[in-house]
Amino acid sequence: MPPRPHVSPGAHGLEAGSAVDDWRVLAARGRIADSVLICTLDRDHLEPVLAFAALGYPPVPGTAASAARP
Repeated sequence: MPPRPHVSPGAHGLEAGSAVDDWRVLAARGRIADSVLICTLDRDHLEPVLAFAALGYPPVPGTAASAARP
């Protein structure tokens, strides 16, 4: 896979320190927004869905990730 081009968080109106390279860093901050978009490959989707659901973000009904939720 070719490397992704670097995009400055400031280009999207994000404050310094708000962009992360790993969803776990974001999850460790607790619930800081009304919703979260999880954009991963299917094989990598369930773990972040469960982590963010534990923070109170409900998974979208009818998705494979929500169906697999314990």
